[in-house]
Amino acid sequence: MTRRGPAEAKGVVVRCISVLLLLMAAGCGPTGYTKAGFFAGAYGYSDKSVGADEYAVTVTGNESTSRERVANIALLRAAHLAADQGRTHFVIITKSTQQLERYGVVSLPIPGAFIPVGETQMHEPHAVLIIRLLPNDQAPPAGAIKAADVIAELGPRLE
Repeated sequence: MTRRGPAEAKGVVVRCISVLLLLMAAGCGPTGYTKAGFFAGAYGYSDKSVGADEYAVTVTGNESTSRERVANIALLRAAHLAADQGRTHFVIITKSTQQLERYGVVSLPIPGAFIPVGETQMHEPHAVLIIRLLPNDQAPPAGAIKAADVIAELGPRLE
């Protein structure tokens, strides 16, 4: 068995890490219509009630996801919230999309520790909608969005 010098061993480690990162990146597609959480990690949608018939819908996408896609996922989630609550229409009170910048450390796991081997900068699209569900017994105002239309239009593309 031949021993490798420190420079040669470092080169092997760098090549292995490069291949690993390349394989990981190849498997990452755009964020789908999925709830953020344990299996999806930070990517996907989340929602919470913020008042009477008002909800905040938040979507964060990975680097392979466009800002338009996260905005559409948020709109689709808002439509599903309305439908789940038995409502036919909703209005958007506030909306925003932005690009979040996050920094991280790339590390190599070894038994009992992680060895930092580099840094990474991630650009993740983020969308927020604040919506109000409208009562079904009143005519929807101008600008109201019909939940069924959004589900029919965006559902096949995003779900």
